[in-house]
Amino acid sequence: MLEITLRHDEFVKLSSEILEIGGSFSFQAHGSSMYPFICGGDVLTVKQVEYSALKVGDIAFYRSYDDRLIVHRIVDKKLQSNKLMLLMRGDSVFNNDGWIYSDQVLGKVVSIQQDKKFIQLDQRGLLRSIMYSWNKLYPLGPFSFHLTLKGKRGLSWLLRRLQALKIYRNIARTLINGKISYCIATEKDAYKLSRFYGYEQLPGIEDPAGLLKNQLQNPKDYGYTLIACEKEKIIGAVILTTIPGNKTPYPDWWIFGMLVRTRYRGTGIGEGLVRMAMEKASEEQAKRINLLVFEKNRAAVNLYRKMGFCQISIPELDEQLEEEAQKEKRRRIIMSRPVVV
Repeated sequence: MLEITLRHDEFVKLSSEILEIGGSFSFQAHGSSMYPFICGGDVLTVKQVEYSALKVGDIAFYRSYDDRLIVHRIVDKKLQSNKLMLLMRGDSVFNNDGWIYSDQVLGKVVSIQQDKKFIQLDQRGLLRSIMYSWNKLYPLGPFSFHLTLKGKRGLSWLLRRLQALKIYRNIARTLINGKISYCIATEKDAYKLSRFYGYEQLPGIEDPAGLLKNQLQNPKDYGYTLIACEKEKIIGAVILTTIPGNKTPYPDWWIFGMLVRTRYRGTGIGEGLVRMAMEKASEEQAKRINLLVFEKNRAAVNLYRKMGFCQISIPELDEQLEEEAQKEKRRRIIMSRPVVV
């Protein structure tokens, strides 16, 4: 399948032209307004549809009054002055988009690809029935979604408290031992990494997976992304890079973007990624490896100290970090250690 990256105006023009001649196309979804059925990073396929065939429950690809392209569900329809009008709403939001004219609909979503799962919306099935019934649960649907989010936050809080206990960490490490693999990410991992870091939720990034793919293809320019996986699922990642020209205030090699999925923290994944980063830095003949960490993130600070890092000062960078601390009300510190070649 041909993949291209487009600006918003190019996407509007091309998608309209494809659908006008009866074609179809696929694109990567952004945002969370259609959660839980469509998540950021899912690949949606859109086909042309006759206005008369549109029905309540369909997921429409339409152009808003301010020329934005939106994928939301049809929750009602009516005739006004002999023109079909549709009421649109996202599955996870309480407020309607408002009524639109049917000729604003460019097409209908006919399939959703979530990693390896492929959902055909034009074929009968349990999930399709649930999706088409979702709007009938309003406002129970959005309410249960937001309640679930709060429940997850509560469980996350409890998990973090457990992860602070040494006995929990020892048991967790024993259970996960031998199940985790570490490697340098390649362009094939771009889509999964984009979802792992949540880049689809960030404004201003039109094709995060495409951007990552380019970076992973050019490690000499952008650094190495090191990943920890359980089977094919990315559960941890870190970036090892050097600033072009080796200019201050970022001399030598740096670790950025350390992230481990919440449920896997305290199991040694972070330690494994740091060890891999140090080994790679050694291969690159690095003299030192540096990182930035929030001063109050005691778990991370203790991990880095355990692995030989100590706090240092880089005058030019210290000034930037001081300004950041005054603005953000939290402080990052520099930690560093020599690399054993």
